[in-house]
Amino acid sequence: MVLLTDLPVEIHHRILLLVHSHRDVGALSIQCRSLHTLCDMSMRKKYRRVHIDNNDKSLDKAFAMLMKILKRPSLGRPTKSRGVYIAQALTALLISVSPDLESLAMPPPFYNYTGFYWPEQSHDYESVKFPLERLLRQVNSNPNNMPFLQNLRNVYVINNDNLDDGRFYLSMDFMGAMHLIHRLPSIEMVRTDILQEDENGAPRLGPGSSNISRFAIHHSSLGVFYLTNVICSSKVLREFQYSIGGRDVLDGSYSIFNPKTFFFTILPHRETLEILDVDAECHIGEFNNEVVEYEELDEIFEQWGGRSDAEHVWTGTPPESLWGQSGSLREFRALRRLSLGIHTLMYYAQGVNLAKRERCRLADCLPPNLEYLLIRGYRKGQDEIHDAQIDSLVAWKNSGLSSLTEIQGITECIPHAEDVGNPDDEDAPLWERDEEWSSDSD
Repeated sequence: MVLLTDLPVEIHHRILLLVHSHRDVGALSIQCRSLHTLCDMSMRKKYRRVHIDNNDKSLDKAFAMLMKILKRPSLGRPTKSRGVYIAQALTALLISVSPDLESLAMPPPFYNYTGFYWPEQSHDYESVKFPLERLLRQVNSNPNNMPFLQNLRNVYVINNDNLDDGRFYLSMDFMGAMHLIHRLPSIEMVRTDILQEDENGAPRLGPGSSNISRFAIHHSSLGVFYLTNVICSSKVLREFQYSIGGRDVLDGSYSIFNPKTFFFTILPHRETLEILDVDAECHIGEFNNEVVEYEELDEIFEQWGGRSDAEHVWTGTPPESLWGQSGSLREFRALRRLSLGIHTLMYYAQGVNLAKRERCRLADCLPPNLEYLLIRGYRKGQDEIHDAQIDSLVAWKNSGLSSLTEIQGITECIPHAEDVGNPDDEDAPLWERDEEWSSDSD
């Protein structure tokens, strides 16, 4: 039997061209001396990631790297992640010579009030003054005929205002950024943080028009209709994460989270949604009552943030088809990981908008293929009904008859995320971005 290490070096070279993962190449490099030499891991480490900022040292380093790649194009293949801040022209050039780019971190590469992203206006690419915006728009409009950005999977939209003092959520045109990447063939995940709606930003993408299937929007303050229009743009939704907290709202107008409207939003994706993590229960006033009557919630949630308010949404009216739905958590057959507040969990498990609703056993109402459950805000001894449901759930999980292998938030309370009430307090739990894109580590 012929071993991999016995193959000619020409075959090894062809195999390496097909291996895109840096870790996989590293594993190959330790198989034999010839593969180790061919993989050249020190070169790959050097060209795998570049951070471009607007200081002279950063620009000189990036420009030198670009010149080396242009002289020897194979050097551009290991470049997997790129942090983009201000030097758009240089960044656009680097993207154009790195066909295997997988991850991109950038602030929105445009200013507000440009009008470039409004769909009713024709777009003249020659008039765009921002090179990265121009490149992204051109590729996104005709993605299959471009030699680059074909492998871009993950985009982190950096919410980084020069006036940010670390205390408040920041308005940013997140949807405008989505307009630049949503048709890319390999795009999967889009992430951002400390986001507040920018009412001068782009309107929603058309329902079912986006290839983006995973979202992670953390430490943010967004209305439920904004989230609805983000989700409805996806052809397929596989993951959705959203959390509040870590900052304060500058004008004091806290966003409203209507769990019924949100459930209607994710219900059409019940056959594909694998991960759901929502930490916004502190923005649901009805769940702060001493006693929560789950049977009456459907009617209560129609009074605000429901169908009657949807016509006044600046990002666009959500699809009319949302409002006639009904269902429960049990219908989410693909869901493997679920993280919710205790009240939201009980409400969704019991069912939303069902004609006949009876109190159910939580263990019988969870998604059939659920493996991981995290419950926020549950304290044993605080509510007898919750205690009985949780005890039954733990017994069911321990019986081995379910797919559930891990439950968090049972023995120790996991608190809900909260907006920072007094951001000027020196002990205020203000969120700060992890500067992962400024690191030279792997």
